Amino acid sequence: MATVYFSAEFSEITERLAKGSEKNKPVFSNYMQLMLFASMVGRDKAKDIDIVKLSSKGNEIPERIFTSNHSEGYAYLLALQYAQSGDILRDGNENDCWKVIESYADKGMGIVRDWLFEHPTDTTGVDTLLSKIKEKAEVLVNLDDEDSDPMSDFDIN
Repeated sequence: MATVYFSAEFSEITERLAKGSEKNKPVFSNYMQLMLFASMVGRDKAKDIDIVKLSSKGNEIPERIFTSNHSEGYAYLLALQYAQSGDILRDGNENDCWKVIESYADKGMGIVRDWLFEHPTDTTGVDTLLSKIKEKAEVLVNLDDEDSDPMSDFDIN
């Protein structure tokens, strides 16, 4: 069974976002949800990444947590996209798949950290993350509107 980690460099932020504090509720219910979010941010901002070897490991998430939450598919989809080959999904390559999500999450946590530093008065991080999600959604909606042909779904032949 694989275990993925956040870099210890992000320990304060992972605690803030996934554990909360006496004053504030966490933004994410657990570390797994934070890792999924961070890996998607990392994937969005850096299509090509180098697989990282964390110099110091912080919070950990065993593979079974993803599996019990029916979320291991995200790791496999990211790995498949990263490798551009189904070979990464072969038996014996499971750890490679988990290293991909860990690497994208590491990249994403650096970006999330920068966002939070830009908004120091947002003590929970909720407003900052929602603002960034909204920005991305607006971009995607605008792209969809530009490329959308309402008749493309209909075969009139």
